[in-house]
Amino acid sequence: MNKLMNHLGFCYQTKSAKDEKERILQEARSAHLHVYQENSNDGQTWLFIGDITNWDDPLVEIVLVENTEDKWKEYWLPHFQIDIDTFLNGDEIEAVITKMFGGKVKPFRIFETNQFICLVRARLGVISGINIDLDMGFEGRMTRYHRMNVLKQLD
Repeated sequence: MNKLMNHLGFCYQTKSAKDEKERILQEARSAHLHVYQENSNDGQTWLFIGDITNWDDPLVEIVLVENTEDKWKEYWLPHFQIDIDTFLNGDEIEAVITKMFGGKVKPFRIFETNQFICLVRARLGVISGINIDLDMGFEGRMTRYHRMNVLKQLD
């Protein structure tokens, strides 16, 4: 199976996404890292830290959740994710996850559009109240395009 680390992600609730974003920008500047933002589809703040000069280098994603009425928020907040790009299609990703974990971990599609599965998630467990997820995406989610055309540099 060919694979490529896309990013490591952190998603957590904050009292002020604006203040937390500024704190992250300051920390990134002091470490000589770039911060990028993607317009979100859920009203939250989606940040990526790294350098997209080499578009296939892994990034760090930080999703800041200020307010949510999602009744399942206690199930998915906070979470840490390992996100991998693959050359597998959605059904193949689900089969690999099911086989890898002996059926004890149930994969679920978290991004599907027009019957095209872009991302499959496996909830690996919870450690000290933090949900640990493995995300596997199909190359059709167009990582290169996303990094070159969707992410906007903030610093």
